[in-house]
Amino acid sequence: MTTKEDRRSQRTRRLIGNALVELMLEKRFEDITVQDILDRADVGRSTFYAHYRDKESLLLSEIERVIQQLDAYASEVRGAPFSLLPSLELFRHVQEHRRLMQAFVWGRGAEALTHEFQMRVAKIIERNLVTRVGEAKPTAVPLPVMASFVATTFLMLLRWWFDEQMRHTPEEVDGMFQALVLPAFSALEHIRQHSTGHSEVILTETPAHADRFVAEVDSSAVFVNASARFNDGSQHAEAARAGPMALEELTTYKRMVMGDEHVRP
Repeated sequence: MTTKEDRRSQRTRRLIGNALVELMLEKRFEDITVQDILDRADVGRSTFYAHYRDKESLLLSEIERVIQQLDAYASEVRGAPFSLLPSLELFRHVQEHRRLMQAFVWGRGAEALTHEFQMRVAKIIERNLVTRVGEAKPTAVPLPVMASFVATTFLMLLRWWFDEQMRHTPEEVDGMFQALVLPAFSALEHIRQHSTGHSEVILTETPAHADRFVAEVDSSAVFVNASARFNDGSQHAEAARAGPMALEELTTYKRMVMGDEHVRP
């Protein structure tokens, strides 16, 4: 195929694809006929079937195009430092292409688009988590599960935004997204960046948060609902030990202290 023929084919595909998107904003996919698409794109039947087997294959082609577009954009743009996902940039991108996105979010393509894009967004998030946490370091929640949680939250909020006729700005929707996902990550991220590895404390009434904190914070002592001032030899029954201590004894223990708002004067 020559370059000229290739450009002509791309233009034809674009015309047909845009015709489908416009029609999906007007009526259900099931009610759209191939003839409707031909009339809207102003192309002949033979031209359509030279590029697509039927309207279903056209739909799948357009879904793949949307996924590739969003995937490429999410992979290339940079969010805030240590960001799991450039969510604000993605919300802005979706707003700029709202007619295209609406056609799939509200149409028959919604399920396929959501499933495929969720998997791709989750992969991006997982890569960022590996960079921040380390692939070999065990976590209380497996990284793929964390990534899936964030991706699902992002797409749920995106669907809600469309249902609300996009009345909120991308900045407002991103603020909601950050409020939903950051509590699960921001505290641990702060500790990873600034901890001395000596003592860390969490105050929480949620056992799952406490368990994750204890499992993932890499410090010599972690305290749940107790003051870090308890971290000394006498409190850990080390003061009475006589004689030199081997390096192993100094480096391999991680003290886990569970309290009930205990403090030490």
